[in-house]
Amino acid sequence: MDLNHQKVGLVLEGGGTRGIFAAGVLDYFLEREIHLPYIIGVSMGAFIGQSYVSKQKGRARDICTKYVNDPRYMSIRNFIKEKSLFGFDFLLNDIQNQLIPLDYGSFSDSDQQFQVVALDCLSGEPVYLDKSNCPDFNIALRASCSLPIVTPTVNYRNHTLLDGGIIESIPFKKALDDGMDKLVVIVTRDKNFRKKPIKHGFIAKGIYRKYPSLVQKLYNWHSNYNNMVEKLNQLELEGKAFVIRPEEPPKVKRLDMNKEKLAELYQWGYNMAIKQEKSLLEFLSKQ
Repeated sequence: MDLNHQKVGLVLEGGGTRGIFAAGVLDYFLEREIHLPYIIGVSMGAFIGQSYVSKQKGRARDICTKYVNDPRYMSIRNFIKEKSLFGFDFLLNDIQNQLIPLDYGSFSDSDQQFQVVALDCLSGEPVYLDKSNCPDFNIALRASCSLPIVTPTVNYRNHTLLDGGIIESIPFKKALDDGMDKLVVIVTRDKNFRKKPIKHGFIAKGIYRKYPSLVQKLYNWHSNYNNMVEKLNQLELEGKAFVIRPEEPPKVKRLDMNKEKLAELYQWGYNMAIKQEKSLLEFLSKQ
């Protein structure tokens, strides 16, 4: 489906391993050759989106399901050795280049605009990193995926960065600011979900005492997220956004390592894309 002449954006929420729901949706898009010209993702949404841009069906699913129990992927051992729950060297080197390699040629040659969101710890503002001007896009991915407390900050281009989901969990505002007329938004929570205040905020306050703006964003994470959900629902009512989401609360937690649950959630996303394809194509065809 040729959408290059349209100003339509794909927005990908994070959600940790729940992001495999989006992988299912996007794999069906690849099957049906639904190539949206503008993509913005945050955290796991950024990681999943990369395989959509490189047009590698099944790659994101395989990474999540084959290696999630590998201690090099996610483990307390990593946290002790590298101060990071996630083994980013394993994810963005071994997997990215050898085990389930990214097709860098297809990724680079794609005419799709793809950017990811990170958070500047000092200013508390979002930083947008675009594949067109990031020679080492793996650093951008790492920054966008670096959860607070359990992963270290990432230094890049004079910024100290963390997970962009802290400030833009569903980064549709940037897509609208970039001139998109219509949005296809994939979220990993059901419509009734609302985020609660973070627990043990004093830990974050102690760790990030050099970054008061970041601490403030962490304390406001829940209200910021909930406001975004309300705005997204309004965009949906206005016919400006087409939202694909689980119909019921998913049983997969943010850092779930259960392969069977992850495989089920992937299939759920794939099936939701099938179910909503007709409505989606009608939405995309409207002038």
